[in-house]
Amino acid sequence: VQKKIQESAYDIVNDINLLYEKINNEQWKQADKDLIQLENKWEGVSEKWAVLVEHEEIDQITVSFLKSKIFTLNREKEEALAELREFEFMIDHIPKINKVELKNIF
Repeated sequence: VQKKIQESAYDIVNDINLLYEKINNEQWKQADKDLIQLENKWEGVSEKWAVLVEHEEIDQITVSFLKSKIFTLNREKEEALAELREFEFMIDHIPKINKVELKNIF
């Protein structure tokens, strides 16, 4: 289970970084396409994570993604880039805080 969470987080972070570069280079049409792909991926992953991750965390991540989306669609470069980094941080943080280890149990 932990491996699947790590793999899906890595996959999303990779897509976030690709989108970040498109926005940073003001390649807006490609950014729009990447955004749709990222949104679809996040929707699938969030459904799977919902069983293992607190719903509040999933909601916060989704809100961050939606802010990124709005800023990107409105061509607000700096805001989009900043929000993408927050989205990335939250995604990257999930595997770390949801590790099942003996030290967490005892």
